[in-house]
Amino acid sequence: MNALNQIPKFYSTKLSELPLVTSGSVEYEAAEKQKWISFEILLQMMWKLAECYIADDKTPRAALMAPGCDLR
Repeated sequence: MNALNQIPKFYSTKLSELPLVTSGSVEYEAAEKQKWISFEILLQMMWKLAECYIADDKTPRAALMAPGCDLR
């Protein structure tokens, strides 16, 4: 965990900013890549939240985070 604390917090990346300042194929490709990265991270975080809810005995709430998945 100490190693992770040494990594600075960045709230945006080149890939997330490119679509805002470019156009054409560069804009499209950056936006498309960022969309899928963001989607994958969203799914990972929802799964982690579901695990936290289960650890806190809030199983109904966990089911909302990862519907259809057996998280036990």
